[in-house]
Amino acid sequence: MDERLPRQTDRMGPGFPIHSMVSFQGQGSGEFAAYTADTGAKVWSIKTGSAIDSVPVTYTVNGEQYVLTPVGWGSGSRLFAPAWTMATPESKRGPARLLAFKLGATTPFPTPPDIVPPVPKPPPQTASAETIQEGKHIYRRFVCDGCHSPDIDGSGAWVRNGAVPDLRYAPPEVHKQWYAIVLAGTHWDKGMPGFANPPKFAFPNAKMTTKEADAVHAYVIDQAWKAYNAEQQKAQAKN
Repeated sequence: MDERLPRQTDRMGPGFPIHSMVSFQGQGSGEFAAYTADTGAKVWSIKTGSAIDSVPVTYTVNGEQYVLTPVGWGSGSRLFAPAWTMATPESKRGPARLLAFKLGATTPFPTPPDIVPPVPKPPPQTASAETIQEGKHIYRRFVCDGCHSPDIDGSGAWVRNGAVPDLRYAPPEVHKQWYAIVLAGTHWDKGMPGFANPPKFAFPNAKMTTKEADAVHAYVIDQAWKAYNAEQQKAQAKN
């Protein structure tokens, strides 16, 4: 994710020297930085507060050069790895925005607050270890990981800014409406397909039974309990 830019100036903001050619890159951590194209030395950076998984662009207006980069976690990159490997707990929940930078700009950067909400207490786990493991396989077979990521950690605590939810944070009403959402497709208008017969999905053969839906639910609850317990242990260690 970089864009090499020829420069006619030797400064980019106060105190940051720029060579005649620089390369810009965004990181999943939310850092947006400029590097010299010849040595790769970092010469400028800013923490945007939102994960970056897109490509910056540059353009000129009336002789002034601008650099634009979209920020905000939630693209098809979730297909390739768990969200935690591509964003931090803070950056994946940062707002989606289009940021513009220019040489000598003085407008204060609107850094969003770091917010990592607590994991809500999940419902009781009633399934066996075998069912949970089967649910993990079904989750992958129906390509649930394509949106919610391989570790079900999605792109946010729950639906925020239109992002795909982190299923570990599912509120009580989602667990209660599991069949309606997963099978009947009541959240179809929000991008969540229904996998009943016939499925509300692009793949006509992607039909899920209630037993399979229960297994996926058991897997989600299992992952939610792991996240919840880890958070509780971390909080206790601080006290």
